[in-house]
Amino acid sequence: LDILINANTYNKSNISFVVGSTIKEKYLPKVLNLLDDPREEIRERVIYALSYTRSTLPVSKLLNLLEKDSSILIRKESAYSLGRIGFEGSIPKLKESMTDFSAEVRAAIVSALQQIASREGVPILLSATQDIDNRVRERAIEALSIAPNDTEVIETLIKCLEDIDTHVQYTAALTLGKVKAVRAAPKIITLLNQENSEV
Repeated sequence: LDILINANTYNKSNISFVVGSTIKEKYLPKVLNLLDDPREEIRERVIYALSYTRSTLPVSKLLNLLEKDSSILIRKESAYSLGRIGFEGSIPKLKESMTDFSAEVRAAIVSALQQIASREGVPILLSATQDIDNRVRERAIEALSIAPNDTEVIETLIKCLEDIDTHVQYTAALTLGKVKAVRAAPKIITLLNQENSEV
């Protein structure tokens, strides 16, 4: 733990990975206590390390940080960590946190849902395709590739081809190609023929 706390900035990611992937579960309560450290940098390192333990023991604490921590960075990293842990039971709380004012945090939650890759997360991703922030919409569109045979997913992706943001349109087209949505081909061809299309 001393190594994790005192690592210099250059090595902090590698140190966090090594600590997280090698620490024994019986020592996790001591690591979890560090999440109460007032220093944002320490909390960030611990969150990153915990995501590589593959234990569900940190889930409750991480969800609490996602909901209540004042730092956007900590809320964002908590979401990413929950995604790497991959516990489906965290999905209801992830859904609640999609009301976060920070687009960075919402985008991280979407990424977490993609990594968890559960059907339960699909409705949340569908809703996120209508987020006010284009980065969140793009991330949600990419994440919907976890449900390639879902009719509502395909229809939503086709609608996203008409998004006001050209990058979102492009992402929708790529995702439709990835899931092999043949019925989207006419719409994509139409967009390709438009003069200023980026698809």
